Amino acid sequence: MRRRIGKLLFGVVLMAVAIYAPARDLHVNTGFTPPVSTIYSRVLAEAGQIIGVNIHVQPVSAERSLQLVADGIDDAECCRVKPIIAREFPSLVPVKPSFYSARFVAFTRSPEIRITQWDDLKPYSVGTVTGWKIHVNNIRRIQPVESHILDSADAMFKMLDNQRIDVALLGDLNGLYELRRQGISRFHLHVPALAEVPLHLLLNEGNADLAEPLGDALQEMLDRGRVTQIIEQVMSSQD
Repeated sequence: MRRRIGKLLFGVVLMAVAIYAPARDLHVNTGFTPPVSTIYSRVLAEAGQIIGVNIHVQPVSAERSLQLVADGIDDAECCRVKPIIAREFPSLVPVKPSFYSARFVAFTRSPEIRITQWDDLKPYSVGTVTGWKIHVNNIRRIQPVESHILDSADAMFKMLDNQRIDVALLGDLNGLYELRRQGISRFHLHVPALAEVPLHLLLNEGNADLAEPLGDALQEMLDRGRVTQIIEQVMSSQD
């Protein structure tokens, strides 16, 4: 009897600790800008609520972000192409599933330019933004007539609008947002995308215990259409 009472009391103590223990915080870096960073923030905040973790998404330059996470200064990075990052930062732990796929696209001012594959960039002056590794790597591989790796989408689209470059490379949602923000209406978005790649949340190895519960929460949100709903809400609010 005493043993049963002891077990019961122990269970009550564990419940009390679970109720009153402060929620765990997870600081997630992102090199993305709105609207994609807003999508990340909202999706991850909701996933965190499901598993009892306070997730805070913070802007950090794309080049510094991964190193800060690998060094354990920050907790996670959202979001990157898993095979590329696995080669450079093997200690980072990817969270499955991917909840967002990046569409790497070309924007031009001239309607006469046709870009349907990477090699079509060769005869043009091409710009992209630091941190967009698929764009940067393909520019270096193709070696177009002229290339510009810029610090911001703002600067790149100003160059496109002023006809200082022929082609601007970025993600579709980021590009449409930036063009709208600058009031640039004379542009063409080329489809299909040059590449469409699933991106993954990456955890510092010290937070590896969250990979499975976070993945389960994200899968549940995907299954009930919540992630799609958030993306649609964020994009409609940009109008």
